[in-house]
Amino acid sequence: MKLYQHHEIYRRPVDKMKAVAVVLMIIAAGTVILTITEIIGAI
Repeated sequence: MKLYQHHEIYRRPVDKMKAVAVVLMIIAAGTVILTITEIIGAI
């Protein structure tokens, strides 16, 4: 069942784009948190 769902994601471009957008948002959020931590640490 999991394999079928995995293939469905790659078959539908919209779902693939949503997955990419979520990953990019997580990376962006992590970068912002790291930057804020560095600024606080520098003060």
